[in-house]
Amino acid sequence: MYQSSKLFKLIKIVIDFSYIVFLFILALSFITAIILLLSPADTFIIQEDYPYKIANNQGESPYISSTIETKYLNGSFTKINRNPKSAMLIKTFFYSIPTALFLVVGFYLLRKIIDDLFIISKRFKTRQVKYLKIISVMVAFYFLFVDLIVQQVYSIWLGHTLIYIRTMHFSGLLYAGLVYLLAEVFNYGVYLQESYDTTL
Repeated sequence: MYQSSKLFKLIKIVIDFSYIVFLFILALSFITAIILLLSPADTFIIQEDYPYKIANNQGESPYISSTIETKYLNGSFTKINRNPKSAMLIKTFFYSIPTALFLVVGFYLLRKIIDDLFIISKRFKTRQVKYLKIISVMVAFYFLFVDLIVQQVYSIWLGHTLIYIRTMHFSGLLYAGLVYLLAEVFNYGVYLQESYDTTL
């Protein structure tokens, strides 16, 4: 019992700490977006090629740098050379912020599950199953579509219209399936508890 209590405390500390870290990263992403919007376009330069590293190392704006993988650009580099600020804005609004938001929501739901399971009710509940299924859908959506959306936005910006399926990470379906399987285990736990309660 003592060992399980120590394990629970460790899990809770890790999840709570991760949640705070990702909340900070999300706030930082929004601050970065605001700085990018307010910074003059002519302060941004390309520091490195392949992958592109862009920074605003001129002027009085706070220093920001970002790396943009060439897989998003499909061989079209002229426009990014002319307007690196827009390239950074696309990555910030369509990749950095959504990724941080995904992690914040995911760890928020994990915190609720852990607190509910070990502190509040100390039982399996249908709301825990619901939270796990939400996380499962989020994982599937993130791996399948976030990179795809970023690639498509860059493609439209660069004058292309094709959808590049290679940026869809189908391995994410495995992770989502594992989380969904865990949700079903919780669901079975709810069923067993309800069956036990009705026999009393």
